[in-house]
Amino acid sequence: MLPSFENPLWKDALTGLPNRQAFHQLLEQLLQQAAQQRQSLALLLIDFDNFKWINESRGYGFGDQLLRQIARELERLASLRASVCRLGGDEFALILTDLSQVDGLLNFAAQLKSDLDSSLVVDGVWLDLKCKVGIASYPGDASTPDAMFNNAFAALQVAQQSDDMPVVQHQPQMQAQTLEYRPDYNELKLALKNHEFFLVYQPKFSFPSMQLQGLEALLRWRHPLRGIVSPLVFIPVAEQTGLIAAIGDWVLKAAIAQMESWQREDGVDISVAVNVSPLQLKDDGFVARIKALLNLSGIAGKFLQLELTESSLIEDPRRAHSIIAELRSAGVQIALDDFGTGYSSLAALQTYQLDYLKMDKSFVQKIQTRQGRSVSHAIIQLGHALEMQVIAEGVENAEQEAALRALACDQVQGFLYSHPLPADQCRLFMLQHCAAVPQFITELP
Repeated sequence: MLPSFENPLWKDALTGLPNRQAFHQLLEQLLQQAAQQRQSLALLLIDFDNFKWINESRGYGFGDQLLRQIARELERLASLRASVCRLGGDEFALILTDLSQVDGLLNFAAQLKSDLDSSLVVDGVWLDLKCKVGIASYPGDASTPDAMFNNAFAALQVAQQSDDMPVVQHQPQMQAQTLEYRPDYNELKLALKNHEFFLVYQPKFSFPSMQLQGLEALLRWRHPLRGIVSPLVFIPVAEQTGLIAAIGDWVLKAAIAQMESWQREDGVDISVAVNVSPLQLKDDGFVARIKALLNLSGIAGKFLQLELTESSLIEDPRRAHSIIAELRSAGVQIALDDFGTGYSSLAALQTYQLDYLKMDKSFVQKIQTRQGRSVSHAIIQLGHALEMQVIAEGVENAEQEAALRALACDQVQGFLYSHPLPADQCRLFMLQHCAAVPQFITELP
């Protein structure tokens, strides 16, 4: 039985379409249905060139009208053959469940693009807004919801980077080529100099209210020739070459500047978490630079959350204690990241003053097993015993969410709620959930 989207929590407030959370539920259930009935299925991800420019030049009210127009046109063009969802910003998804009625996926997507490109008229103004489409199919390209989405997204990235291929179907070599690539020191140094790095933001929500509690800033690299390069590819090289310290400082500056922009333009104060490399902690000027950035921006320290790894704390405990004390004196929140995946010293852990414990997604993925649930329960109880809030990352389905809720986990993040969003899409996401933000502010110590 497919989920009902009458509940406002499952609906996109602007367009009335199923939202990102509903989309992941729908995709999972339609995939199961397709497998049981031995049918094919396709996922089309759609976004638009120049939408940000339209928002900025014509105003966000006009942009909202345009998004509603896009939603109506997609519903009309897809008719009964597809489920239409809005994932956020100008990103939409179509889940096509009856491929027997389609004369080839690429033909269907190309016709959809052509019709959509020529039909966008708002307040009598025809808009030259071109869409790009990424496609993944079942069973040809993927067999799980995550794989379907990731493959469609990889195809969409290829379309976004191409001037002559606006519609792209996933091919296995797309991700293989990305993972085989290994940048060198000079490439990363040049990327930093040429402003090729950028941040995306993944929302975090609280139990039991499911209110927006903060964001995690995540680093991405837009290579001039290769397009978006996975952090799995370039972060290890940055760490090995020592460039991670300079890149990490850039991330801090960019995240705080973005927080200041949201505060100034939208009146939204929200916590942003930033990952910190062990190399940054070794720098004697690290804490002073953070304080200077906060003072310059006017952002209160309580809105910055730094995520430290266990290894960075264990390597030099005395120094770690000193740094954490200095940061907390400035109001900065401290989280222990990826707990349980490396060397854990419980004796040392209880001596640190930490605010959050982040449970790694590898535990969340196993939470539906008896043993996995027991381990997750132990981690959550440990965090609470040490007076920390526990954040579970990598939540991908409703069963995992239900298990974490039952185990009294404090916060969650993952694809079930939102993929990492570019700053402009994150802004719209936050404004939709802005009622949650003031309560979050009052809960901070």
